[in-house]
Amino acid sequence: MKKTLIATGLVALMGTTAAAQEIGASFSRFDDNWLTVLRTGMVEYAGTIDGLSYQQEDASDDLAKQIDQVRNFVASGVDAIIVNIVDTSAGAAVSAAAGDTPLVYVNREPDNVDVLPA
Repeated sequence: MKKTLIATGLVALMGTTAAAQEIGASFSRFDDNWLTVLRTGMVEYAGTIDGLSYQQEDASDDLAKQIDQVRNFVASGVDAIIVNIVDTSAGAAVSAAAGDTPLVYVNREPDNVDVLPA
């Protein structure tokens, strides 16, 4: 179950484009036990994919910090972003920060997921 969930985010992003080489991930907080298991598994899985660069950031339960992290990922040219959102009501703001960069939400679904970009 854990491996399936862990792999889902990375596989979903890798399946969208054959050239995805750099993925950034922003997590609501690093000191959560479940998120630690998820993050560790994602790092391990990413290490099995040749040519993939994977980095993750701790938003420390700070939405403004998470939005800045997403913007920084975009500015650095990542091919995709994974987000464990700090505040589920902020999906529109986080999605807007990602712009045209593919973004996948994990573990927490934004409240307004139905109106977010595909």
